[in-house]
Amino acid sequence: MGSKVGVLLSFIFVLQVLLFGGDISSIQIVHSELDALATHVAQRISYDGYLSPATIAYVESDSSTSIQCLSGCAPRYGDTLVFEITRDYQPLVMKKNPFTIRVERAAVIGYYN
Repeated sequence: MGSKVGVLLSFIFVLQVLLFGGDISSIQIVHSELDALATHVAQRISYDGYLSPATIAYVESDSSTSIQCLSGCAPRYGDTLVFEITRDYQPLVMKKNPFTIRVERAAVIGYYN
C-alpha cells in the first residue's frame, strides 16, 4: 500500500518536471522563430535603408510580436540601425504572469549579402 501511495505522489513531481521541460522547449522555439525573423528583418532594413512601415507591418502581422528601434533610427548609408523584436510568452508552470522574449539585432544600411 505504501509503494502505491509513493507512486501516486511521485506522479505530481514528474508532471511538474514534464511541464517545466515543455516551457523550456517552447521558449527555445519562440526564440528561434524570433532569431530567424530578426535576420530577415535586418536584410530588409539594410536593403530599404530604414525601418519602413511595411517591415513593421510584416513583423507585427503576428499579434504578439513587436519591433522597436533602439539606436540609429534615422540612418544614413553605412550607419548601423539597432532594433529589437519582442514577443510575449505565457508559460505553463514557470511563472503566473507572461514574460517577454527579446532578440536584439543590428543592420548596416546599404550592405546586402
